[in-house]
Amino acid sequence: MTALPSARQERAAAEPRTWIAILEGFLGSLLILVGSVGVGWIANGSPMIRNSLVIAMRTEGFGVMSSTVLLAEVPWCC
Repeated sequence: MTALPSARQERAAAEPRTWIAILEGFLGSLLILVGSVGVGWIANGSPMIRNSLVIAMRTEGFGVMSSTVLLAEVPWCC
């Protein structure tokens, strides 16, 4: 006859999965943040609009395409 697992053993087995879910959510949020810089609205008075990386993400084909993919595909992959 086997003993039932204790609550401590069950909690220890569930902890690694909790961190994986937190990591996936954090990575997905960061990717959405980066994608939104390329295609989202930025105020005209914002100093961010004069950043060369932001300008490239908003005007170059690769930047716009990658920003769009990050926004459209990230919610489906994570």
